[in-house]
Amino acid sequence: MMWKKRRRRKRRKKRRKKRKRKRRSKRRKRTRGMRKRRRQMRKRMRKRRKRRKMRKRRRRRRMQKMRKMMRRTREMRKRMRKMRKRMRKRRKRRKKKRRRKRERKRKDDEVEDKEDEEEEEDEGDEREEEIDE
Repeated sequence: MMWKKRRRRKRRKKRRKKRKRKRRSKRRKRTRGMRKRRRQMRKRMRKRRKRRKMRKRRRRRRMQKMRKMMRRTREMRKRMRKMRKRMRKRRKRRKKKRRRKRERKRKDDEVEDKEDEEEEEDEGDEREEEIDE
């Protein structure tokens, strides 16, 4: 930034040429009290700006957190829905399997009962034949 400094120097030279003595008016006297007041004002403004910035940052962070939580809950809900669906399917399949198993068992039992009855009848016939003899 050398060129800026150079330009400033040039301007100063010009000003030095034109300088005239000015009588300072009493109204615009910069007293110590005025300086102090200005300093305090600046300080207050800085504090206010800082506080505003902090509030803004906090609000933004809170919003981000909320959004994150919402997203997480949405994802969780989605996951839960999927899980439930899967569980329902699994339950249905199990139910079907059990029912089929029961049916098969019943049929087998019925077949066995019939065979037993036939055997008993055969045995009864044999006994009757023996008695006849």
